[in-house]
Amino acid sequence: MNALTIAGTGIRTDAAGRYCLNDLHRAAGGESRHQPAFWLRNAQTQALIEEIGASANLQTPVSTVNDGRNNGTYVCKELVYAYAMWISPAFHVQVIRAYDALVGAGRAPVGPDLRDELIAAQQRVIELQSRLRVAPAPAPATRPPATAGLPADHPLVAAFWQAFHGLNETEGGRLNHAPDPADVWLNLTEVQEAARRWGQPLPATAASLRVLLRPSLRPRFPTSNVATRPRRSGNPMRVWMFAYGPGEVLP
Repeated sequence: MNALTIAGTGIRTDAAGRYCLNDLHRAAGGESRHQPAFWLRNAQTQALIEEIGASANLQTPVSTVNDGRNNGTYVCKELVYAYAMWISPAFHVQVIRAYDALVGAGRAPVGPDLRDELIAAQQRVIELQSRLRVAPAPAPATRPPATAGLPADHPLVAAFWQAFHGLNETEGGRLNHAPDPADVWLNLTEVQEAARRWGQPLPATAASLRVLLRPSLRPRFPTSNVATRPRRSGNPMRVWMFAYGPGEVLP
């Protein structure tokens, strides 16, 4: 069976079709901070492994081989995507393209529907990560929040806003270019760059976010691709504009 190849590195598979994390680490550049052991000890990774393993339709997510020849830690497709997202958006894209090339070359080890299966696997890991990342906000002791009973945002949208507000705080507020504190004006490319800088993957790709953010409810989405000249930088840019409604509590 032909191996998946990423950045010129062949990724070994075990008998169950899982992929070698150690090979993925080498393909990503082999930096010590990206060692699989660090990622596997991550609390979110452990929760993700538990969630994937709870599905009766999936194989054991992680397996360690010590046969002297194929030594390494092998993981299922969902965890390949999760590991790649943890390393960097650039490596995540490399993994996606490598899978696509494997399918396009007709070398896929399973049936003709692998492309749909891989897309579904990536969507599954994004949804699982966003569900694990987003903790419910504590209810006020005296009265329910102003948004109680209203439709909820898509989980990936909620995860994005949590990530955005955290990054904006870390960046000293420079990611929000709105003059009114009740509004949010953001540039997606700028947000992506900040996420990459701080090693915090966003819950979806830029292309997906451009679709997902349009029906955002809190904050609501008025318009996108608006030219503005932010007061902080003075440099012209195009932003997406969002606004919180009366009585809604900002994060």
